[in-house]
Amino acid sequence: MANSAYARIKSKQFEKAGKLTKEEREKRKQAKEGSEGSQVGPLVLAFLLFIVVGSALVQIFNNARTGSIE
Repeated sequence: MANSAYARIKSKQFEKAGKLTKEEREKRKQAKEGSEGSQVGPLVLAFLLFIVVGSALVQIFNNARTGSIE
């Protein structure tokens, strides 16, 4: 009988540990929303793509004009 009382107490403690308060749920929700956002803004991303694609095109045109393949 003592075993079942001990198990019941442990079960209640485990049940309490698993529950989150409203504040804890809000904190986790805000932390999750913050981590999902993009770290690089759309303008910065557009600028980087412009630089990469533009430099590739310039290299292709220069190679076509000079006739050399590197």
